[in-house]
Amino acid sequence: MRIADLMERFEHIAPMGLALEWDNVGLLVGERDAIVNKVLVSLDFTPNTLSYAIETEADLILTHHPIWFKGIKRLNDPLILELVRHNIALVAYHTNLDTARYGVSHALAQALNFTVEDRLSLETGNRQYMVQVTVPIEQIDQVREAAFAAGGGVVGDFDRCCARLAFLGTFRPLEAANLKTGVRGIENHIRQEKLEMQVSSSALSAVLDAIRKVHPYEQPYITHFPVQDPDPALGLGLVCSMEHKLNLKDLAAYVRDRLGVSQLRLWLGNHAESTVLERIAICGGSGASLIPVAQKKADIFISGDFSYHSLLDSSLPLIDAGHFHTERPVLDYLKKEITAFGLEALVLPDTQHEYLQRSLWI
Repeated sequence: MRIADLMERFEHIAPMGLALEWDNVGLLVGERDAIVNKVLVSLDFTPNTLSYAIETEADLILTHHPIWFKGIKRLNDPLILELVRHNIALVAYHTNLDTARYGVSHALAQALNFTVEDRLSLETGNRQYMVQVTVPIEQIDQVREAAFAAGGGVVGDFDRCCARLAFLGTFRPLEAANLKTGVRGIENHIRQEKLEMQVSSSALSAVLDAIRKVHPYEQPYITHFPVQDPDPALGLGLVCSMEHKLNLKDLAAYVRDRLGVSQLRLWLGNHAESTVLERIAICGGSGASLIPVAQKKADIFISGDFSYHSLLDSSLPLIDAGHFHTERPVLDYLKKEITAFGLEALVLPDTQHEYLQRSLWI
């Protein structure tokens, strides 16, 4: 399979358009037409990652964290040069995987055996558009199916969503018009429908192209404009529940054991450690910026990288289970998806991650 084909399939998993503006995702090193048979999945691209890829003869390394966030002026990093010498490509799926329909936080929820109730934040790099097109009644199903197949009409956990409004349309073909219907030089009247559906920015171009390809008119009347309501199935973090309610102290111990964390921090906020709480917010990776949102939607927040001051400022109980351990579960999910494409996939063993190799909890 070509890398381009693999990335096209990943557009249905973690569309590039979901990445936040500051991020750097996609093919970072390599050629789109290169053939890939084996993929190594890792949180980071490090010397250990590269060594393991060479040892296992992987053609592609897929990481969660990009190696660059800003432009570079010189390509003289020995690690990158070694990557190129071994003809190994590098792809990163970062905030587009964080905010995807199923992504980093969903994998964390599954690892913790939590039930997902809601999104924590609807923030993504994606925008929603309303697409409208007028179509002769006889061709409405053909145009509608083409738009759906290209990714239009998806709202939250529902697809094939659209509105249809019947009306009488008029047009007069001028001399230069390439007529497919109607009579030149006079005002024609035709029964039509207005088809309207919501489309994400990542699918907008494909949907518009699909409509134009099957539309019976030489110049279809299509409009599209941004809308304010985000897709409720996309965003950062989740609000969850668990079948058996635990008090704060026991919940922290449960998270520690399920994720294999050597040590974690439980911030009690304004609660006693014996308090039993219902709604649990989670976010894989660095979640400190989401504490204000979590305070409005949940009773406790589990994430990583909480700073000293973010703890002091929070009345909400917090469990800091670490950046690595809250993102690690998504690697197994990525392996499963890549394997479903017919490729061999490996996950960098935990013992090979420098974060665990070089960290001591004493």
